[in-house]
Amino acid sequence: MPPTATLEDIKAHQQRVEKNKITPDNLPPCPRCSLESAFFKIHAYRERRFLIIIEMLINAVYCSLLRFGCPGCGKTFTHYPDFAIPHKHYTRQTIEGLSRSYVENDQKTYQDAVT
Repeated sequence: MPPTATLEDIKAHQQRVEKNKITPDNLPPCPRCSLESAFFKIHAYRERRFLIIIEMLINAVYCSLLRFGCPGCGKTFTHYPDFAIPHKHYTRQTIEGLSRSYVENDQKTYQDAVT
């Protein structure tokens, strides 16, 4: 079974969002105006669907992502947790695990890797 972010990881992130425990301190500076991320303000919340594999079944789990705005130039940034990749619904662990199984085995086809 491919590795995946657990339901507990996603729920823990959701609780941190709800309790305003996520800060912009670990984000890089603004690429447009080079303002330090410590000055970013919360801009919005957005719901995101994640697909996780539990007992070989794909389950959809919803979680909020936090968006920060740069007060210097107005650019907005989405804070992605460790298990999320921009523009992908499967978690980082699932994508890396399936990719690794495909790359490491010369005899494995793409279809074999994902089933």
